[in-house]
Amino acid sequence: MREQVEFCLVEDGADPELLSEDSNLLLAELLELGLEDLDRPVIGTAPAGTRAGDVTTVASIVAIVSSPAVLQMATEVAKSWLVRRERGSIRIKLGDDELEISSVATEEESALVERFLARRRAADDGQP
Repeated sequence: MREQVEFCLVEDGADPELLSEDSNLLLAELLELGLEDLDRPVIGTAPAGTRAGDVTTVASIVAIVSSPAVLQMATEVAKSWLVRRERGSIRIKLGDDELEISSVATEEESALVERFLARRRAADDGQP
């Protein structure tokens, strides 16, 4: 497994400059994992489909993950960072698969994270 994963930090009404600074902090934590080819390609507004009247700012970090175990560690780092930050959410995209985590931990979200990671492990093992 060598796949590109994108971590999209999303926050309604955020100052793009502050979000950029915050994404640098997440980037620093992800760097500690030894992820390959980390990059910050985008700071902008949310795509079409956002609620009218809301301005949602998005900052992205793109990395290459080498295994499901590395993806799991990166997901745990992102979740821990987001809980400490206490606001916003992070969309984790890997191919056509996407997971959104929030700054508030819930059992439902934990189950969604586990299913996301299980799908990635199954895909790496060649299972449907």
